[in-house]
Amino acid sequence: MAKITVQLDSAPVNQLLSQIEQAGLDLTPVFKNIGEILLNSTRRRFEVGMGPLGEQWAANSDVTLANKRDTRPLIGDTRSLSTQINYQSDANHVLLGSLMEYGGTQHFGAKKGQYGQTRYGVPLPWGDIEARPYIGLSSEDEEDIIDLLSNHLARAAGTSD
Repeated sequence: MAKITVQLDSAPVNQLLSQIEQAGLDLTPVFKNIGEILLNSTRRRFEVGMGPLGEQWAANSDVTLANKRDTRPLIGDTRSLSTQINYQSDANHVLLGSLMEYGGTQHFGAKKGQYGQTRYGVPLPWGDIEARPYIGLSSEDEEDIIDLLSNHLARAAGTSD
């Protein structure tokens, strides 16, 4: 098969290609915006008690309900888990998570005693905890991110409104 090479010598085309290349090289603002999209959707999940795939979170156990004011799953009296969701972003990626040490247990679930026992012989956790995924990519998140990326590319190409 023969190789065909076409060389463009067009200032407008070269300028446009340069803009697209620059936009592609510095994705810092894109990843920051993706972080904001995911942060906001994760916060909404706590309001509606639903995971990223649309699954309703399991209700709290009777023991948990007896020891807290708010009956919604994952909403404790301090609201720490629902308010301590953060993201970090740079030019290459975005990370979203919780700084709360029990965040992973709430997200993935755990079996009674899975983490061993305290020095007083109390199993950790003291009971089974059902998984209540709160971090993830919903189909709405995916659509929002695709729109964001499409708009970023359109701006880079100089074709956005």
